[in-house]
Amino acid sequence: MKYDNERISDISLFFLLSAAITEVGVLEMPRLFAESVGRDLWLVPLLMIPVLLLSLYLFCLLGKRFPDETVFEYGPRLLGRPFAQVLFAVLIAYWFLVTGRMMRDFADVVRLTLLSLTPAEVIIGSMLVSATYLVRKGLEPISRAATIIILITVPIGLGITMLTYIKTSPVMNMRPVLAHGPWKVLKEGVRGVGLVEQLSAFFVFFPFLSKPEKAWRTAAISVVITILLFANVTFSTLAVFGPVELVHVRLPALSAVQTVEQPFIFIESLSSFYVATWIAQMFITIAFMLWLIATGIQKWLGHRDHIGLATPALPIIYLISLSPANVAALDKLIRIQENCGVFIHLILPLILLIAVRRRRKPEQTNKQQGREDGDS
Repeated sequence: MKYDNERISDISLFFLLSAAITEVGVLEMPRLFAESVGRDLWLVPLLMIPVLLLSLYLFCLLGKRFPDETVFEYGPRLLGRPFAQVLFAVLIAYWFLVTGRMMRDFADVVRLTLLSLTPAEVIIGSMLVSATYLVRKGLEPISRAATIIILITVPIGLGITMLTYIKTSPVMNMRPVLAHGPWKVLKEGVRGVGLVEQLSAFFVFFPFLSKPEKAWRTAAISVVITILLFANVTFSTLAVFGPVELVHVRLPALSAVQTVEQPFIFIESLSSFYVATWIAQMFITIAFMLWLIATGIQKWLGHRDHIGLATPALPIIYLISLSPANVAALDKLIRIQENCGVFIHLILPLILLIAVRRRRKPEQTNKQQGREDGDS
């Protein structure tokens, strides 16, 4: 049964996906890309776009084949029950890992910028409890909140980012292009699909869309626009710090904004506005991931609804978020998650589509034999 507060339109899908994806390392990913490819880091978001569109296309092919089912419902028919159960466990574990990592990022940023004396445990707990309240209301209220937040925060964040170009230009730091060859950049562009964790929601999304036939176009536009905004952040950090210094900056995007702050005038606290927009978007991202975990568990266990399943997930997310001992351990967790994401966003949909094709062949053969027997 589908409830009104669990159905969203294509416009709501656009804003929800935009709000959720905006979290994708907008503050610190430029540093990780600089560590991998140096001054060519600006190419990585641009190369991510075609890979992300390919992943979306694979998900939408699955959604077109099973518009009224989630992977938890059609998976056993395609892979067999034992393999499907393993897949479901991996998928739920991945969502827990992603949400826990996000919460740790959130706590670290808030402590570094706003609440330096507040324990991380308090920050994480407060966000999880607040997001759980929205999750209990359903997917449609989450999407409405995402629409409001995106319409307010994206223009503010984009305007603040553009101010960083006043003092410098990224052109000098971009050259020479591909001085060490294209392979590292191509590899990072493909791996980047693993950082857009919210794509895995399309294993569950389609039964909750009022117009599933528009999912491909809507999601593609949302992903392209959001990654281009992220590319703009990458350009600005490269312009301000250069590829060498960028590697040693904990939060490059925020530090770049701080370089254009001026005392005694209205742009004295630009970084505070910038962090505020990020926190608002993070709230939607965390709520969305909690909804995804609760809905996945609901479909897996066959419960009537997801309302009571978000709260039991909080202690697990809390413990995962506190597990990295330092920044290096957190970066390692991000890289592990990135590799898992490549499998889940590219390889797994392809496996399921191959299983669909193999399953259709015997059905077509049986139908053809039935027609031949009828003719005879």
